[in-house]
Amino acid sequence: MARSHDVKELGTESPLRLIGRLAVPTVCANMVTSLYSMVDRLFIGQFVGGTTLAAVGLIAPLNNVTAACTVMLSVGGGAMIATAFGAQDADRANTAFTNIVTLSLIMAAAVSGIFIALAPQLCVLCGGEEGSDLVALASTFLRITSIGTLFQVINVGFASMIRSEGNTTYAMFVTMIGAVINVGLNALTIIVLGMGLLGSAWSTVISSSISATLSASYFRRGHGAAKWAGWSAVHPATMGKVCAMGIAPAIFQVLSFANNIFINRSLVGCATAELGSDGRTIVLAANSVISTVESVATMFIMGVNNAVSTVLSFNNGAKKYDRVFSAAVIGQVLATTAALVLWLVWRLLPGPVFSAFVGDDQRIIDVGIRAVTIGKLFVFGLGFQTLASMYFSALGRPQTATLISVSRNGLFLIPALLVLPGMLGLDGVYASTSVSDACSLVLVAFIYLRDLKRLKGLAQAQAQGQETQAPSQTSAS
Repeated sequence: MARSHDVKELGTESPLRLIGRLAVPTVCANMVTSLYSMVDRLFIGQFVGGTTLAAVGLIAPLNNVTAACTVMLSVGGGAMIATAFGAQDADRANTAFTNIVTLSLIMAAAVSGIFIALAPQLCVLCGGEEGSDLVALASTFLRITSIGTLFQVINVGFASMIRSEGNTTYAMFVTMIGAVINVGLNALTIIVLGMGLLGSAWSTVISSSISATLSASYFRRGHGAAKWAGWSAVHPATMGKVCAMGIAPAIFQVLSFANNIFINRSLVGCATAELGSDGRTIVLAANSVISTVESVATMFIMGVNNAVSTVLSFNNGAKKYDRVFSAAVIGQVLATTAALVLWLVWRLLPGPVFSAFVGDDQRIIDVGIRAVTIGKLFVFGLGFQTLASMYFSALGRPQTATLISVSRNGLFLIPALLVLPGMLGLDGVYASTSVSDACSLVLVAFIYLRDLKRLKGLAQAQAQGQETQAPSQTSAS
């Protein structure tokens, strides 16, 4: 098999060195992706205006729908292929590859088609006022970027399989090429050509299509360890298994979609009452900045998540439990560090961060500082919870992973949003996030740490069995 040496190293190389080798290209690629998203918002905020930034913030919940598809493909598809490689089953890996490609095409077409056909209705659902200029602007932006979503979902499907066989360098190359092109096109279309929000939208489409083409060409040129097994290998049951293995983080994103709509509508209602007619634009613009900055930490964590997931699935398939335990701990240290940095940014530097996006618009700056001061008290747990959910998905236990996802974005957040805004107004909306994060963190810590203890016991029992076997083999010889 092509690149079989990379696959074998997943079960032999030092876990720390392996995760570093796998994570660095993936994290770099993800960070570049988040940074070019940040550059988009910086261009829009500085050169187009706060209203346009609010239009982008209005449809931000829809990013969770795309993320649900991409993370399902990335986690579910990556785990399935890595497990097949760990078991040294080439036929199974080829079947998985074929079904993942097919599933990515179906998902991409479905999501893009829905976004294009129902753009105005979706903008209203996210908290926009029907018939308003803000909804018209957001609808146009959504329809154009939905073409890019088609390529983005397809690219993630291919990239997850490239990473799963250990070739994270090429996956990084593909993403970084698209990111660099996107930044250049944004500068050209927004600053030089004066195309405004439309320039940003078409830049996203062009860069996404280039990344998807490069990812697909990797397998078309025969570089991949997995091969296309033919249409006869396409089975709904196999695609369903991919979805099941990636369902937990996908549910997290779906719940994030529902909750972000809930939050958007709650913010708009409270802001209009407290801040006047411009309240809607102010809170949506502030939220756009918050989500953009947090995406940097989130993408770092997801890069670590993808690398660790591959190692966990492979070694769990190979029944190397000591390596599974070590990889899980290393991943948690890296992800928690990133979340702590984000927490410190919101504690120490909120003013300069918002000023970088909106200039001297003090109304947006003040609301933004208010939002992160109240609503991001426990954001330092973001990495821990994300890696905990991935851990159970990678080990083939989607039910537990789903519970973890639901706890953060459903079990505690929805009740808080139903109660606190009525008591505290706009501050209640922001406080709901902190309450949910704190409660979820306690529950996830209990579930995850207990299972790590179980895993450590398996690793110790396995090591003792090997020590017992070694003397007996020596005596027999």
